[in-house]
Amino acid sequence: MARAFNLLDHKNGWPALAFVGLVVFSASLVVLTSIEGNGLTAVLLGASPIVINVIVSAVVAHVAISIISVLLRGRLQKENAQMRTAIDSMAQGLCMFNAAERLVVCNSQYYEMYGLTPDDVKQGATLSEVLQRRVAKGTFSRDPHQYRAELLAEVGRGRTTVHEVKSTGGRLLLVMNHPMHGGGWIGTHEDITERRKAEEQRSTMQQQEERRTVVEGAISEFRERAEMLLQSARRFFHFLPPQQKQEFFVTLHDDEPNSAKTSGTAIGLE
Repeated sequence: MARAFNLLDHKNGWPALAFVGLVVFSASLVVLTSIEGNGLTAVLLGASPIVINVIVSAVVAHVAISIISVLLRGRLQKENAQMRTAIDSMAQGLCMFNAAERLVVCNSQYYEMYGLTPDDVKQGATLSEVLQRRVAKGTFSRDPHQYRAELLAEVGRGRTTVHEVKSTGGRLLLVMNHPMHGGGWIGTHEDITERRKAEEQRSTMQQQEERRTVVEGAISEFRERAEMLLQSARRFFHFLPPQQKQEFFVTLHDDEPNSAKTSGTAIGLE
């Protein structure tokens, strides 16, 4: 049964179902043909044994195909529900377009980011239709025709496109479109508003730290030079004759205001 499911999970599921039906039909026909006593049944029904066996085998094959189809449909519905839950749980908005530019799937975050509803953008909508709806909602400011042409050109070259979009409310979104093999692309839309604010804060703090380092360096250098100058003045003053020292103090005392008068000892020259 597991091998049968693996066959039926293929995109060409109906040919696989036909193959399973053919196998069941053939097996049933072989079994019925090998069973003795079918002649009596054929006589009672007024038909040849081979016809009876073929009819019974066909019925068995039809029942088998019906049962497998029901099981497959239930499994696929469950997997689709799980996939929908998974993509709706993503932090990013997600959309996927096929080679014909038609929307295959998008999640709830994509709708919320651009103020859309499932009725606005349905599965099978073209890229142009999606962009027009976003223009109407005020969540797309570029020229939709130019954007479509640029995007399709990059996807055709197999290149991933990255750009930032300002949405309503001042939100900043990072949009990345990844080409797929066989055509089409997957787009991820991430709200990077808080990340960008944090980056700007870190940049501001770094610039402030750099300025503080420069100022502290300048102050330290000024102190060193002032200390060197003061030491030079002390050595020069030390070798002055006593008379010149006295004249220096008298001149300094006469030039300063009364509230700021000081002695040579006060300024550290002796």
